[in-house]
Amino acid sequence: MGQLVRLPTRSEHLLTKRQLAEQLGYSTRWIEMQMLRGMPYLKPGEGRGARVRFRLSEVEAWMMRQSA
Repeated sequence: MGQLVRLPTRSEHLLTKRQLAEQLGYSTRWIEMQMLRGMPYLKPGEGRGARVRFRLSEVEAWMMRQSA
């Protein structure tokens, strides 16, 4: 019989634009400008009220690469 293998999941909490701005100490407008420069974000799903979300670890890594 087969063996059940549990794969690791990405349980990192997804942040809204406002939450990310608060976490980083910037405005939501600054976040929008960085998105245009290539800041990673998750595109919204289908439906009304869908908004972009961010993984803090990915954003921080991107910011580190920008300052290098």
